[in-house]
Amino acid sequence: MAPVDAWVPTADGASVALRRYAADGPPVVLVHGISSNHRTWDLDAGRSLARTLQAQGLDAWLLDLRGHGLAQRDAQGKAQRTGWTMDDYGRYDLPAAIDHVRQVTGQDRVGYVGHSMGGMAAAIYVAWHGDQALSSLVVVGSPVDFGHPEPLLQVARAGGPVATIGGTIPTPALARAAALLDRSPLFVDALLFNPDNVSPEARKALYRNIVSPLSRGEVDQLRRMLDDGAFRSADGQVDYRAGLASLRVPLLVIAGRGDSVAPVDRVAPWIEASGSPVEELLVASRANGFRHDYGHLDLAMGDAAPEELYPRIVAWLEAGARRDR
Repeated sequence: MAPVDAWVPTADGASVALRRYAADGPPVVLVHGISSNHRTWDLDAGRSLARTLQAQGLDAWLLDLRGHGLAQRDAQGKAQRTGWTMDDYGRYDLPAAIDHVRQVTGQDRVGYVGHSMGGMAAAIYVAWHGDQALSSLVVVGSPVDFGHPEPLLQVARAGGPVATIGGTIPTPALARAAALLDRSPLFVDALLFNPDNVSPEARKALYRNIVSPLSRGEVDQLRRMLDDGAFRSADGQVDYRAGLASLRVPLLVIAGRGDSVAPVDRVAPWIEASGSPVEELLVASRANGFRHDYGHLDLAMGDAAPEELYPRIVAWLEAGARRDR
């Protein structure tokens, strides 16, 4: 298992883990999606936004939220409590990680990149804590509209029938089984990524390395979002999409035309919801000059992502850091 560069306690008694690709430039926090971990942004040497940022002089910090990746256990090796929700990530995990990075680097603000739920966690963070600690925000395949859920997301409505172990759903075991096959059953590969944009070797690597257990709390919260058709807190009291009106930092929204998990019309509403004066929607599609209609996971680790998407993310973060000075 990779070393942890920092264990950071949260205000509610959990812990998050950080891995650092250090550089002298402005800091950036990279956050994974649901049932995933920090390897989303650091699959291997050739598919690593973190290493790309470091090579460009940006100080990259990979975050494992509670219960994910390196943070499935705390610094003492004790299993983290279960039942966490997406609210916990934005309300407790992100401020702990962001404040740690600010303290270590001496910088007032950090850039932020979130894939899928990692982008949603940023919206939750902004609703509870504002955006004063951010220099720019990049969300990648992150839905904020749940009015018309896609078939894959309907799985969350099943809720109860899914087996749990200690309050979590053992998705890593399923992923490891998928890695043994040349192709996943029930078209799972095509749901999660564009197979034309993920080599067989990368496919096996992502199934073996990026998957972490799902929390029952996450699934229940997502199911309620789908039932309500709104991006809300677990108790239904906070409308996180509405909270984006307070966002004032530069916002880059990236969506994949072939994304079956978070289609473009579920991701694009970030733009209309945001109050940011500097914002851009980038749709990764052949019609827009990309080599593929990107799916969900290949937005972060597809064959063409290092050439086609990483430079755009780097440029956005650099511009945000300059604007912040």
